[in-house]
Amino acid sequence: MQTTFHDFLDRRLREPLPGANAHRKMLPLSSELVNTEARVKPEAAPANAKQSAVLIPLIDNDNRIEVVLTLRSDNLTTHKGQISLPGGRKNNNETIVQAALREAEEEIHLHSDYVKVIGNLTTIYVPPSNSIIHPIIAIVGEEHPQFYAQPTEVEEIFTVHLDALSYESIKIGVRDGTSGMRFKAPYWDIHPRVALWGATAMILCELRDLYEEWQG
Repeated sequence: MQTTFHDFLDRRLREPLPGANAHRKMLPLSSELVNTEARVKPEAAPANAKQSAVLIPLIDNDNRIEVVLTLRSDNLTTHKGQISLPGGRKNNNETIVQAALREAEEEIHLHSDYVKVIGNLTTIYVPPSNSIIHPIIAIVGEEHPQFYAQPTEVEEIFTVHLDALSYESIKIGVRDGTSGMRFKAPYWDIHPRVALWGATAMILCELRDLYEEWQG
């Protein structure tokens, strides 16, 4: 009998994770040189990098695994209009897990009483916001209330099945970077208007690796 995905994760997250090998699959390709296929090298986090956390809320409907995602408001100063996971900056008086849960409650009204934290994926550094992101996986309980978007930060809340994040469905498209450069980047076409790419795609790529392990 197959174990549930969250039981699998409960054990698997204590072992070495795919980490950078998974992230690399969704790394942007070389900037300015839109015609090249060389991957951009991940940057090392500087000493002044800010600590941030995102929650990966998973909904398990009889082993049909979906992840809750948000479309960020166009009014935000960083990563506006992009597909994201609920999350943000860690306050000095809280842990990474507390930060992820607080941000999820603020952005999509998902209270910590309705989730079970399983563990964390590999951290990732995001240069445009100078943030080290800590991804926290949590299972959303069956009795959770309806999600509601915080309108100043979130334009839309939606879910995607992990099967939709297959490697066969990855596409390559031209993106505009924060510095004005244009570059090619891998993405998933899961939303009618916005591509899933960048740091969120890299985080979910590691989750997808674990999902495939679970499927065997």
